[in-house]
Amino acid sequence: MSRLAYKENGIYKGIVTYSEKKYTEEELSKMHDEFIQIENSLKKKCKNEYDSEYSYELGLILADKLQEYEIVESTRSFFWSILREGVNSNDKRKVFQAKQRDPYEYDYLLSKLPKELALKYSRSKWDHLFDVTTARKDDRIYKWLLNVNNSEFINNQLVFQNFCKGVKDTIDIIDTSLLSDDELFGIYDDTMIKSIYIVKYMKQKNIKLSSHKSTEDNKKSLNINGTDEESLKKILENV
Repeated sequence: MSRLAYKENGIYKGIVTYSEKKYTEEELSKMHDEFIQIENSLKKKCKNEYDSEYSYELGLILADKLQEYEIVESTRSFFWSILREGVNSNDKRKVFQAKQRDPYEYDYLLSKLPKELALKYSRSKWDHLFDVTTARKDDRIYKWLLNVNNSEFINNQLVFQNFCKGVKDTIDIIDTSLLSDDELFGIYDDTMIKSIYIVKYMKQKNIKLSSHKSTEDNKKSLNINGTDEESLKKILENV
């Protein structure tokens, strides 16, 4: 088994011992140049470098590179950091984003999904889902997302974001392994309906949907059916 690691300001491949081969500046530069060319080619191929298509296609390439460089899962994040250091050093947006989340890791995760699903939602929506690890710990959520046909949910950023938080708050107190698909999907359906209603209500009242308030609303509405708008309204009016 081999991997990459820093040592004495150098980068090594293989089991981390002093006998390891050190990656020279020339080799690192070659790796960075290759990825710059890859990303530039994708920018020409895809309409927007920040959309799902670009992210999905880049993720497929990243997956291939993990195999090429024999990167194991435990050192994957380190490999992404090597790429970012050279490829995105002049891209302020990506440098900032990397501090909040790992763009390459999210590209890689997206490429593991069916392409139809990956392209169904915007990259920013996938960012929110990948941010909330609890919400996606049961991978059946991807099957549910693929089958959703509610346009308000698919197209509204705030609804999707609130949904992710709502799923997290629910999954935190439930062992989903004990639930059938129908039971789990019923939870997702209910959370979606609540999210749509909450966002509509906040918009009508011109209230900003903060992260803290969203969490409070979700927790208080856990035992309320998504179609019970009167009960949901009371919660929203009293928070």
